[in-house]
Amino acid sequence: MNEFFADLAARVRRAMAGDDGELARLVREAMNADREATPVERAVVAVTGLSAAAVGVGLAATSLVGLALAAVILYVVLTRVFGFDLRLDPATLFAGMWPGAGPRPQPKEG
Repeated sequence: MNEFFADLAARVRRAMAGDDGELARLVREAMNADREATPVERAVVAVTGLSAAAVGVGLAATSLVGLALAAVILYVVLTRVFGFDLRLDPATLFAGMWPGAGPRPQPKEG
């Protein structure tokens, strides 16, 4: 079974027309303090890092937008469908969290 996986790895390596040793060398030389890498190699590593950062920022923004949308949908369902009386004013939401805050607002009767 190990021979099968070794053969598979060799075939994949040949199909990819390269190995990861060359990529590791490229990154190591680009980050080397002696600046032995060519400007093109340094630019490739920089662009790769910037694109990875852009993907991370895009995922974070998408997650935040999705979370906000889920909160709006939950608010609409709880207030319109189930009839809960939810207030989103800051005094109600954060009254108990601030040090030295006054008494909590009481719900209106009626």
